[in-house]
Amino acid sequence: MTDQKEARTTTIDPHNHGRSTAGYVGVVIMLVAAVIACIGVAMAAHVITIIGFVLALVGVLTWVMLARAGYGDGGPKNTAAHTHD
Repeated sequence: MTDQKEARTTTIDPHNHGRSTAGYVGVVIMLVAAVIACIGVAMAAHVITIIGFVLALVGVLTWVMLARAGYGDGGPKNTAAHTHD
């Protein structure tokens, strides 16, 4: 009798193109951050620019944390994925 390790695999739809709850939330946060940073640069307001950059980092961290929590592409909690028949 041999012990076989069960491979842990995640099936990812090749036509999904990253459509996931984690992806959408992260991108929206980063888009808002980009607008804030651009306004800060245009107004020569360093504090507003820094707030925009910090918010962009928050967007990246949110994306990663949601993906690890199962809301990423192929995750069990992802409800934003486009399904094909």
